[in-house]
Amino acid sequence: MPRYDKTALVNTLRERTGLEREAISKFTGLHDRSVHRLEKGEKTPTPETFEYLMKAIDLPMEGFIYPKLDSLSMEQIIQCDLLTQLLDIGDNKQAEKLLSKLEVMQEFETGIYKQFVLSKRARLWEQQGVEPEQIFPLLNEAMAETFENLNETKLCEHVLVLEESELLLTRARLLMRIADYTKAANILSAMKISMEKLPAMDKEKERLYAPVLLAFSDCFLQLGDYEKVVSACKEGAGYSVTWNKGKYNPCFELKCAYGLKGLKRSDECKKHLQHAYFGYMIMGNEKRAQEVLNAAEKDFNISFELYGVDKLKIQQTKVVPYFRGDAVECNSIGSMIKALRKRAGLSLEELSQGICNKSSLMRIEEGKSIGRIWNLEAIMQRLGRDIGLYESFFLSKEDFIIMQLRDRIYGLIIDNRYNEIAELLAELESKKNVMAFPVLKQFVLMSRAYVYRNSNKEDVNGFIEMLMIALKITCPKFCIHDIDKIFFSHNEIFIINIYAGLLSSDGNQDNAIEIYERLLRILERFEDKHEMDRMYDAVLFNYSTSLGRAERRYEALARISEGESRIKMRGVLSCLPSLVFNHGYNLQESENKEESIPYFSLAYYCMSMLVEYGKLDNFSIVKSFLLKVMNLEMS
Repeated sequence: MPRYDKTALVNTLRERTGLEREAISKFTGLHDRSVHRLEKGEKTPTPETFEYLMKAIDLPMEGFIYPKLDSLSMEQIIQCDLLTQLLDIGDNKQAEKLLSKLEVMQEFETGIYKQFVLSKRARLWEQQGVEPEQIFPLLNEAMAETFENLNETKLCEHVLVLEESELLLTRARLLMRIADYTKAANILSAMKISMEKLPAMDKEKERLYAPVLLAFSDCFLQLGDYEKVVSACKEGAGYSVTWNKGKYNPCFELKCAYGLKGLKRSDECKKHLQHAYFGYMIMGNEKRAQEVLNAAEKDFNISFELYGVDKLKIQQTKVVPYFRGDAVECNSIGSMIKALRKRAGLSLEELSQGICNKSSLMRIEEGKSIGRIWNLEAIMQRLGRDIGLYESFFLSKEDFIIMQLRDRIYGLIIDNRYNEIAELLAELESKKNVMAFPVLKQFVLMSRAYVYRNSNKEDVNGFIEMLMIALKITCPKFCIHDIDKIFFSHNEIFIINIYAGLLSSDGNQDNAIEIYERLLRILERFEDKHEMDRMYDAVLFNYSTSLGRAERRYEALARISEGESRIKMRGVLSCLPSLVFNHGYNLQESENKEESIPYFSLAYYCMSMLVEYGKLDNFSIVKSFLLKVMNLEMS
């Protein structure tokens, strides 16, 4: 979600222009000390003061500070997002058709939307193999919309906004095509530093940071700086696991092998080549997997056991964009919420329950209040939509810090790094009024339950009780038999999914299966399939596990196969190994031992890849199972 600290943004943009504080004071009429307090975050600017500041800096409000729905329709925003997705997955044919439509829209004649279209045209031409000399003028024109006289050697001093990161990444890749690796390396090194300043869950960072690190590693391979290659690959693989569901991990593993070879550490290369091969295979990309095998033989003189994985009938999977849902007629975030609420058949009270009071939601819908970011997130999640697609948020320094802390904790939970959470939770809880907001209080209590579980593994009942207390903050009337009649936020679904998993582990399969089936029906109602998939894979894995425990093998295998196909179509990896292990386990339990071995092998090597970055704390259990039950010792 794009969100920025207002005070830091003003300071950063002032530094871009070189405008002195005294000049701002003179232009706005603000006392120099007041400007200083704004820049230090000791004071939050009012909307009027903020606009004065932007005018003084001589940067247009609509260029940087804009709610998207004030300028574009919801349908246009969805089209822009689709174009970005098409380019990300390399569907140049469909991207060309959509881009041609967007280029003739009046809204794209000037400003940030012009920059968007020019940026996407430049990237499309790059992917189509157009000569770099034809693309560079396009990149210059687009960058000039928000950043004139850009000094590429000093990028690390700036926070990049809007399409600037995309434009610079395209430029760097084009420079590499003409063998100007030194200049490309300077851009990529500075971009890396700049993007590190962005919030953890910033949408552009989520989308572009791993590709920047991939280009960085490619560039330094050519320059022979193998230490930087290995370092970038390890950072990129860790980031990809946490924020991109492992999408880029096989690429990083292969590049890391080349970096290690350059460092004369050939004994470490086999593991990374195995990870790359099995990673591509589990994602349904047999073509890239075969390229890894060819490279292993030709460039590394390395071979490894394939365990029959090469004999599996794996069809080349075509990655497809996420459907973001149908548009509604609206001109603000409030009117969007109102239209989506009515479409879902929800009353104000039903949608706001546990998040905020009915009158607060009514004020948001009527445009009389923007609401707090964490409440809006939860409300839109209950409606099955991604609020970050439609709105940018510019926060007070305190709210910005709160969201940064929350996102850092969320990342640690994803990585199972519970020992690092307690201190951050204490800091979050200490912030003014945090525990007065139900959504934030629920997050804190849910996170504390995980910390407790990590150090008190035997006290399952205590863990369940803590989770239920957290859930009932926003769902006071929770009942498992009414689950599919309610609209839930992600945190609520997360808690219910864990609760059902504990029931399953305790042998209560009937109740667990009922909950999972109802949760899946809820998630399938999400019109935004990207938001649906944030929880769908975890619920489906647990559901298939419960079906297997209930000896319903064929149902489990059918659900697993369906899930594997869905996940591969999204081009993600991290949720596949556990599901594929379930596939093997159910085959093995159905007395198809030989058929199960390729699936166990895929699961093992991909789990081995992910476990290095904090994922899959059950890897040791899988390794022990394969040795004791299957007599398979993999290396």
